[in-house]
Amino acid sequence: MSDGSKEETVEKSTDELLSETDDILSGMDDAGSGGAGTSGDASASDAALDDAMADLDAGSRSRERSAQQGSAASADAAAATDDRGFRKYFDPKSAGISAVLVFAGAMAGGLIPIPFVGGLARLLGVGVGAFAHGLGASDSRYAETLVASGVVGFLVALVTTNMFVTLSGIGVPILAVSTVATMLVALLGHYFGRDLRAGLTADVEGGGGDDDVPGW
Repeated sequence: MSDGSKEETVEKSTDELLSETDDILSGMDDAGSGGAGTSGDASASDAALDDAMADLDAGSRSRERSAQQGSAASADAAAATDDRGFRKYFDPKSAGISAVLVFAGAMAGGLIPIPFVGGLARLLGVGVGAFAHGLGASDSRYAETLVASGVVGFLVALVTTNMFVTLSGIGVPILAVSTVATMLVALLGHYFGRDLRAGLTADVEGGGGDDDVPGW
């Protein structure tokens, strides 16, 4: 009987337990004023008071355990949310996607056979590819775009530059300028893609946001 009553009273609120305690104390005062004939009632009141205090202590311990478990669960959830490691700062998958888009844009722009105009069109294609990556990525990927565009820009410039001129050292500045220009245009395109994405997601109402746009 005692164990069953404790299990039932653990779920009681603190106010209810305090109210019961006050009632028991009032009963004890009445029992004390009644004389020696009420000693049995006083003993029963003492036992009930002990049970109420035990229930109150058990309820406090239960709430404390629940609070500790909630804090531990929150800490575990926060740790699980940020388990990307170095991918938080540089995602190889995103860098690969950026390289493919930038390379495709450079090749599309380079289809123009006119030398100077073809070079400008190639840079424009690089910007369009980086813009598409920034528009579709769930997070800003400037580091990935920088690395991908640097590699693509160097390779494209190496292929399109006369090999003899490059090996003789005269074409080294051309390679450097072409690579740096590709990286700058790619970063600018990625920035505008991110800016457009932010404007689009901010205007969408009723459940719109980053979760509605496929991320890489």
